[in-house]
Amino acid sequence: MKKSEKEKQEKENEAYIENYKQLVQRLTSLSRFNVRQFMGTRPEQFRP
Repeated sequence: MKKSEKEKQEKENEAYIENYKQLVQRLTSLSRFNVRQFMGTRPEQFRP
């Protein structure tokens, strides 16, 4: 693999990982919100 192709692949991987981290963070906050709402420990407002 050429150096430029390797660098391009690394940048794509970094972007994918960053997107994945943001998705995990979003889903974690949503699940916490839903659990708290279900348990009745938080009002109906959503604050991510």
